Amino acid sequence: MMSLTLLALTGMFIFGKKKEERKVDEKTERLRSAVTILVMDNGKGLYRILARADPDGDENRIKKILKHDGVLEKPDVIREAWYMKKYVEYDIPVEREILATHYPIIHAFLALALAHHTGVHNDTPGWAVEKIMSALYAQQKDYEAMKREYQEIAKALAYQAMKHGLTTDEEKTAKVMEEALLKTFKIVDKLLPEITEERVRIVGRALHKDTDDPFVVLRNAGIDIEPELEEFRQFLAEIGGKKMEAEPPKAGAKTGHALASPDLSKAKLEVLSVLNGLEFAGFSEEAKARAVEKLSAKIAELSKKELTPDSLQAIGLYAFALEAVKRENFERLREVDDL
Repeated sequence: MMSLTLLALTGMFIFGKKKEERKVDEKTERLRSAVTILVMDNGKGLYRILARADPDGDENRIKKILKHDGVLEKPDVIREAWYMKKYVEYDIPVEREILATHYPIIHAFLALALAHHTGVHNDTPGWAVEKIMSALYAQQKDYEAMKREYQEIAKALAYQAMKHGLTTDEEKTAKVMEEALLKTFKIVDKLLPEITEERVRIVGRALHKDTDDPFVVLRNAGIDIEPELEEFRQFLAEIGGKKMEAEPPKAGAKTGHALASPDLSKAKLEVLSVLNGLEFAGFSEEAKARAVEKLSAKIAELSKKELTPDSLQAIGLYAFALEAVKRENFERLREVDDL
């Protein structure tokens, strides 16, 4: 496992000097100003985006998970996070200030996912995630690094969840958090496909503590994250054991069928996780080798157990995915999402 867990546990953070005046060009200064608003002034707008991704749309529960401060109208779990304190209080390069842009968004969605997975709807999941986000920031991990190392991050999140008494099954929690990371990345990619002053200001306004309807802000800028939020909502319902009514399919859209078998449902989730991992790694040879190893291991694992019609179907799905990866026929893998 990467050193995230150790770093988060021991608090071995290296502090810099207190903030001093630094000369930067005007364009960079404007971008830094936009990032500061997004990172430090999120609140109501962020809650309402998260509520759209929540199976119950429960904004009050989200406030509990993020420990809403009723005076400052901001989430304490983010505001009091070590990475936020480092951002605010210490002299760091401009590039590292900009690096923080994605952190509050990722932090919030992962906290929501961990809360639904564990059934704990107080601020404990939020603080568990904070430990890892702060470790990532201490290691100067940017967004692209998070996408590359999502499996290691998921393991570190699972360890923190166990340490905080949220789970007793670290391996299962790691798998859930892998999927949570991948689905969060889809949302972030839509919100911030690039870090420009204009884009950051739009997203910062959408997440802002004074924004009543973030979706108006996003729609006016031509940004639509509804499909990604709906995917996250269905994911939370699944890991929380809730049955959700699927939205009516749009004209021409493929319609899937609910998988009643637990083995088959898990296999589908694993295969889609493999596909997302391949996509985020740019279908590299190393990623393909990891995918082949993972799928082969799943087939071997199920083959050792007593065979049932359901487990046999799951083995078939893993075998289908394995063959598709070996042949580099990734379009066939995407068909699994319609099952």
